[in-house]
Parts: sequence; C-alpha cells; structure tokens
Amino acid sequence: AWLRDQLAGAPDGGTITVPAGLYRGPFLITRPVRLHGSGGAHLIGDGRTHTVAIVAPDVAIDGFEISGSGLDLAQDHAAVHVSERGLLGR
Repeated sequence: AWLRDQLAGAPDGGTITVPAGLYRGPFLITRPVRLHGSGGAHLIGDGRTHTVAIVAPDVAIDGFEISGSGLDLAQDHAAVHVSERGLLGR
C-alpha cells in the first residue's frame, strides 16, 4: 500500500526512494518518475501478470530485486513490462 500511495502522489519527474523491504505488486507506473530502491528493496508480483507495468515515458527504475511475474509468454508477462518509450533501467 505504501508504494502504491507514493506512485499515485508523485509529481511528474519526481523521485521515489523506496526503503529496504518487501513490496507486493503488481505495480502500475502512469507518470514519468524515478523509482530508486535502497539496498534490500524487493518488488514481488502476484504470479499472474507483470510485477511492474510502465505506461508512461521517461521512467527510471534502479536498485531493486524484482520477482514474481506471471509466466504466460502469450500475454507478454515480464518482471518489468514497458508499453511506452523512455524506460531507463539500471
């Protein structure tokens, strides 16, 4: 809930620094933000779809362990699924 609230309230171009911990998704990123995981931040999906779906340009994600995506390649499941240009992954 914390990370979803941060994503919903972040301004365009803002940075969200995520402290160590386990964050259960899936997560949807709808605006240009930087998502920075401090050491030990882990995003985990529900095993049925993408763990993180990005539908905004100019999104940066770094510093996370990401797991738990769905496995249906016909649905293009991925840990991080980008449907907009501009992802900056590290």
